[in-house]
Amino acid sequence: KWLRLRGTRGEAASVESGCRRAFPSGKAAVLREQAAGEEEVRRLAAGRTHLHFATHGYFEPQRKAALLPAGLLSGLV
Repeated sequence: KWLRLRGTRGEAASVESGCRRAFPSGKAAVLREQAAGEEEVRRLAAGRTHLHFATHGYFEPQRKAALLPAGLLSGLV
């Protein structure tokens, strides 16, 4: 089981407030924990131009190039 990421609530609040300032007519949504399931993320992501994810991850350099979509230079997006 993954441990909680320290600082994610503050990060989410900071990203959300920055987005609201930069894009006052845009829509911002913060999903946490179980509310951030794949189905809900896909539903809310439709038509959005910016997404921010704070997640756990790991790095496998030998597989990285094969897994990235064409034109994407980094897995950290």
